[in-house]
Amino acid sequence: MRSYDWLLFDLDNTILDFNASSVIAFNRIMADLGLEEDPELVRRFKKFNLQVWGEMEKGLIDHQQLKSKRWSLFFNSINIQMDPVEANNIYFELIKSNPVFVDHAFEIIQKGSLSHQLMIITNGLSEVQRPRLEITRLTNYFRHIVISDELGHAKPHKAYFDHCHDLMNAPDKERVLVIG
Repeated sequence: MRSYDWLLFDLDNTILDFNASSVIAFNRIMADLGLEEDPELVRRFKKFNLQVWGEMEKGLIDHQQLKSKRWSLFFNSINIQMDPVEANNIYFELIKSNPVFVDHAFEIIQKGSLSHQLMIITNGLSEVQRPRLEITRLTNYFRHIVISDELGHAKPHKAYFDHCHDLMNAPDKERVLVIG
């Protein structure tokens, strides 16, 4: 079995269940609009959200455009009038205040931190990720936290991983494992 010095964890849906937090936040916004929980609305929003994240990861739009575009597309598709920037701000606040761990993730982090150097690598937005990391106390376990919008490069771009490699003091890449 290969031995690793560094374990690099994606945050969303590897350590924290972003999907669960997102559904909680989304349903709360829909309730405020007078709409009942509807899996079809969740599915539709997720479709637009994934589309827009894909555009951001390809460099076609920036983080600021992502925040409003996903909501604009969604609201237009269901003929609802709401300010997409306001919706996004509410969404972020609800996600930040409702972190949910992936099953057994916290225990794995605790155990892994005893024998490895740990780093979080995420394309998430700093204004959402930093508060979630603080609330969950995950910052206590990770030597470095690399968030794409703070760096200006997103995974999987080479510049993102070059930065991570530099933070680790350029270890042999065979001794680094990316998880998630």
